[in-house]
Amino acid sequence: MAQDTVVKIGSFLLFLYPQGSMMNIAHTVLSLYSTRLLSVLLLCFMPLLHAAEKINTKAATVVTQPTYSKNFQLLLFSTPGCTYCMTMRDQVIHPMIEAGQIQPEQFEEVMQYSDADWQYVRGAGYKQIRDWKSIYKTSLFPTLVIVDLQGNKIAENIVGMTSPEHYRLKLDALLKTIP
Repeated sequence: MAQDTVVKIGSFLLFLYPQGSMMNIAHTVLSLYSTRLLSVLLLCFMPLLHAAEKINTKAATVVTQPTYSKNFQLLLFSTPGCTYCMTMRDQVIHPMIEAGQIQPEQFEEVMQYSDADWQYVRGAGYKQIRDWKSIYKTSLFPTLVIVDLQGNKIAENIVGMTSPEHYRLKLDALLKTIP
């Protein structure tokens, strides 16, 4: 019974003072109700209120993701078994897609099994990978090429990968320049 009362009092106090500090809540309650039972309950309940206040504060924090133009495509030139290529795709590009920063149709992985393989690039058609590598000047893996909706290169290539964080910063800077 006493525990239910404590929970009700705590919920009521958090409702009244969602942004208030513990001292404000305690002072208000003690000045309004000077009964010994309420003082004991409040003192017993303070650690829980303090924890709830921290949770409340964290929930109010909103992280905004940058938004980019929709007038580009990302072409990731990679090879089978390339761990850096997989890291770039799985830890940089896919999280951007999941966060809604880019659309899934804005990303294409050009997987080179052979130079003679054919690859479709949206807006530019089918060509052999050797031709795409020549057009976009790629020779190392991974290489990320940013093209417009007609397949024309519109930014410098990002070649290689040091860390996902560093790569993400470089990509973010390039994407912000696209109108």
